[in-house]
Amino acid sequence: MTEESKADQDRKVRVLFVGPVPPPVHGVAHIMKTLIESDLREQFDLRVLDIADRSARGMRTMGRLTVSNILGALWACWRMFWRTLWLRPRVVYIFLSQSRWALLRDSILIRIATLLGARVVAPLHGGHFRDLYESWPPRRRRRIRRVLNKIALIQVLSDKMRFIFSGLVPDERIEVAPNGIEAELYESAASERDKRKPGRNLLFLSNLHATKGYLDAVKAFILCADEYPDSKLDIAGTWLGDEREEVVLKLIEESGLGGRIALLGSVRGQAKLDLFARSDVFVLPTSFRYEGQPVAILEAMAGGLPVISCDHGAITDMVIDGKGGFIVPSNNPEQIAARLRILFEDPDLARAQGEFNVTRIKEKFSLEGFIDKIGRDIRKVGSGLES
Repeated sequence: MTEESKADQDRKVRVLFVGPVPPPVHGVAHIMKTLIESDLREQFDLRVLDIADRSARGMRTMGRLTVSNILGALWACWRMFWRTLWLRPRVVYIFLSQSRWALLRDSILIRIATLLGARVVAPLHGGHFRDLYESWPPRRRRRIRRVLNKIALIQVLSDKMRFIFSGLVPDERIEVAPNGIEAELYESAASERDKRKPGRNLLFLSNLHATKGYLDAVKAFILCADEYPDSKLDIAGTWLGDEREEVVLKLIEESGLGGRIALLGSVRGQAKLDLFARSDVFVLPTSFRYEGQPVAILEAMAGGLPVISCDHGAITDMVIDGKGGFIVPSNNPEQIAARLRILFEDPDLARAQGEFNVTRIKEKFSLEGFIDKIGRDIRKVGSGLES
């Protein structure tokens, strides 16, 4: 490093990002990776504390009180203490969890950061925090409020999610920072789709947890499959928790549609783009109480697909009902099937909704806008302007 570049580095605000880095891949880990590999590296003296659990049981026991998670939390806190003591970051950027025991770990990490003189920016990438808080006894709530008030700035995904922290922290400490993606990466999927005739290919892509709605997607497809013999369903994602692939396989076998429903496993990179390109409708009928702003929906929109999903978290900020797809009730395959029939019968409508989504991503959920917002919030906290 030259003396000039070292001087530039010394002048930058030092920021410690604390969170999971893939693998395994899930929403927060994906966002963490996006941030630490972005232009924020040029704006700040950016350091990373990776607290991902890469054990075989990591994804299955996420957020639960287990011996391995307790040991992992103690190790994360120990590393946090020494990293913060050694680096002396001006700002610590730490993702807030939405499960009881993971939040206890986060509370300790936040206390360590503030005790050692750092200011904390804490994004919440989900919508369940308030319900969790309200479920606790008064004494525990007071403890959580004390921790929250040590945070200089809390970021939520949507204006309608400000209520999560309303009355718990001053309103001026709550900022809206929606997710963003590099829309240009997905342009090829939309252009490749335009080169072929409209089809009736349905795509479900997410980590395969029951609350994400993969069973509803299969059931909805079965309901209208006989009417559209050229239709197909692709299911892509990694099985999580105690989910059993056998349940889906049995349902597929009983339906007699084994040749038209494919379980693809985890799909990434160019394979994911190819999957978006050969699909015509994206469905994620989630009932996930922790839902925030699913990156898979943003990707599908950027890839020019109409989206069928449910009103959880910030999904309705992304998917405009009737314009970019349809919002349906959770746990209702009949309603999903009804919307599929509309799109299957009217490929021009499906194409128009997909084009609307491409434009919406570029205008509201671009990676540039997301990174710019995160950078502005960190600079504001680093300079003390939030106080």
